Amino acid sequence: MKDFEPKTKYYLPIYRLAYSVSENIQQAAICRDLAKSLDKAVVTSRLSSGPHIVLIIGESCNKRHSSLYGYDKLTTPCQQRMYDTGRLAVFSDVVSPWNVTCEAFQSIMTTHCIGMDGTWASQPLFPHLFRLAGYHTEFFSNQYLANTVGFSAFKEEIFMSNARFSHAMFDVRNDSLHRFDDGLIDDYRALTGKSNKPKLSVFHFLGLHFDFSQRYPASRVVFAETDYSRKDLNAEHLKLLADYDNAYRYNDSIIGEIVKMVDQEEAIVVFLSDHGERIFDDNTQEWGRTLEWSAANIRQQYDIPFWIYVTERYKSCHPRMWHDIQDARRRPFMTDAVSHVLLHLAGIQTPWYSPVHDVLSRKYNPQRPRILNRERKYAY
Repeated sequence: MKDFEPKTKYYLPIYRLAYSVSENIQQAAICRDLAKSLDKAVVTSRLSSGPHIVLIIGESCNKRHSSLYGYDKLTTPCQQRMYDTGRLAVFSDVVSPWNVTCEAFQSIMTTHCIGMDGTWASQPLFPHLFRLAGYHTEFFSNQYLANTVGFSAFKEEIFMSNARFSHAMFDVRNDSLHRFDDGLIDDYRALTGKSNKPKLSVFHFLGLHFDFSQRYPASRVVFAETDYSRKDLNAEHLKLLADYDNAYRYNDSIIGEIVKMVDQEEAIVVFLSDHGERIFDDNTQEWGRTLEWSAANIRQQYDIPFWIYVTERYKSCHPRMWHDIQDARRRPFMTDAVSHVLLHLAGIQTPWYSPVHDVLSRKYNPQRPRILNRERKYAY
């Protein structure tokens, strides 16, 4: 707690008022930058065909609680079966630049990368470029809704809930939130429709956001407190750990359902989490997110799962791309640059694409500093 004690004085009403005024000024500037970015967006070719690009954005997934990454509890059986097909490339060294959803989500959606000139809002949002290139674009979220306040508010209202920016990015969006993420499967089946255009489908989970016990149905319990030999944790903490792993396994089943829906298509599925979560790893007795910069805190909050899955049809049509994906698995990467990977996979040509930020490109720069929370370089 010593890191936070000097800051507690700023919770006084006068400081909170000053912060609110400052925040509103900043958000107005972001709106202006986003509006300008719509005018700057351009693609140099319009696609009449292309693979179905599926982006799945998880919530609060600690990589070390994925059995796909060696965790001793079977939390990702569906992803393991995908891996067993030989068509899932698991990336080993990927981090998020933020440990909070809004900032992490902004960094995912924009073509701006940390270290570039300007702000995240000063460069085009990648779904807008997909639309300009001829893609039919869809967004199914269990946190953000258009024209309303969803699970979160304020910053998201001007970004994901603003009608103008939402329309620029997406042809289709769901209009209600769900208790569990399986509701997004129903949204997809009801809203996706038939299209002669190539398709971008973005899924955004509520995932493993606390309260973990509320993120999976009672009928889907697999892990109990007695499954963990952690003498250092009390009963309450063991319950939290089991709830987290149960939610992890439940979300794995949703990923499996999404893959089933596109598995007969020429499709490619990219999965990442917005950030991680502290959940008693490294023999710690701590959970939840923090701004403390210990190695254990950083690994749990910023190390994330990231993988790319291709359908059999996609692999047959794009053997060279599959080779490039496999070659990239061990390169260090940060998810503020995922838009450039997606533009590459879709074959979209635009001056806003940066090959040095694209982990699949031969021009990729693996030495780019990975800056966390705009404060320090990731080096763990």
